[in-house]
Amino acid sequence: MINIFLFEMKKIVKSSFFIIALLLLSLFILGYYIFVHMNTVRSDEIVAEIDSRVHTQEKHLQELYDVADEAENQDDIHFQEEYLSKEKEMLSAYQEEDWFTVLDQEIKQDESQPPNTDYRTSTHPTSFTAKTRLEHNKWLRDNGIQPVLPLDMNSWITIYDVDFGGHTSAEQFIKDRSAKYSSSGVYYLQHVFQLLFGLIGPIFFLLLFGDLITKEGFDKNGPIHLLKTQPIRYYQILGGKLFAIVVTTVLAFSGISVLAILIGTIADRFGDFDYPVLIYGSDYAYSFMEMGIFLLNSAILSFMVFLFCYSLLFLFSVIAKKTLLAVGLAIATILIGIQWSEAITLSTFAPYIPFYYFSVTEVITNELAVTLQNFDFSYRNGLIVLGIYSGLLYALTYVISIFQIKSRY
Repeated sequence: MINIFLFEMKKIVKSSFFIIALLLLSLFILGYYIFVHMNTVRSDEIVAEIDSRVHTQEKHLQELYDVADEAENQDDIHFQEEYLSKEKEMLSAYQEEDWFTVLDQEIKQDESQPPNTDYRTSTHPTSFTAKTRLEHNKWLRDNGIQPVLPLDMNSWITIYDVDFGGHTSAEQFIKDRSAKYSSSGVYYLQHVFQLLFGLIGPIFFLLLFGDLITKEGFDKNGPIHLLKTQPIRYYQILGGKLFAIVVTTVLAFSGISVLAILIGTIADRFGDFDYPVLIYGSDYAYSFMEMGIFLLNSAILSFMVFLFCYSLLFLFSVIAKKTLLAVGLAIATILIGIQWSEAITLSTFAPYIPFYYFSVTEVITNELAVTLQNFDFSYRNGLIVLGIYSGLLYALTYVISIFQIKSRY
């Protein structure tokens, strides 16, 4: 089977379509970086915001000083002076990129707020949001990690924040501000993973490898029949093709990762693999996962999603025997499966349907589990479910292939 694998790898690598597709994907990643870079909030922007507030505050204080009966304004003046002092300290910290001071100030401000223990409320910021933001900032401060800006309360939102007081403009402002972008290498890789590891990636790779089975031809004169005359078992032919796709996919994943990190590092900075990612738990519990682990888990679960998609491609290639029809049926099955799964979320069988696990990020962070109130939608179950379905579909493909061969002869 090794010879078959090497033979298939040569055909893939020498394919003009394969080379062009990878070049287009690389250009897309480069273009997407430009978008991310433009939407990344820089410290200079925060400095400008704080500086504007400082000037406004100084003007207001001067007006209080000019009041004739200053005694009646002493409490207000004292409060405004303290506020102005904190703003100037924060301004200086941002100017010097002293992230410890910046985070420490945010933490002190959060800790000074009266605690809210009512987790049932859904008004932003919920008690869950306030608590997780505080712990997130402590993680960054204690580990000396540069934060992704901005850092104010409006920039941190969780799935429990569903009520924004009926203010549409405020809701949009908070959602826009909480949709953080970072052009650093590691964080940009997360952006790329979130973009590709949904529907875009599987569809792209289905199109990329769509003719790997059907290009051999299944009619009477197809070249695959020449392989069958050799001392090679049919499962070795299919296995060699699958192995070639798997290896190529892993290499493509690796290349995408290296390219994303390299672009981000050159244009900005490397980033931090220990940056905290919020993981939801049951009953408002939570934890944080290091970015490196999160990206690794994302890649593994996405690989299983791709493996499932390839199993559909193999099955429909053997049945339809035409590239466009096989690829079209595979994509249609995925789209219909995702739509159908949304209609049976309350079913006890729902966690064992593979199409739910196409939402890779939501599965790993447990957002899907919290949203559907079912923690059987887990990373571990996703790997098992996708693995079992893929194995069954590959086995079915082999059985159908053998039946077709016997019926032909």
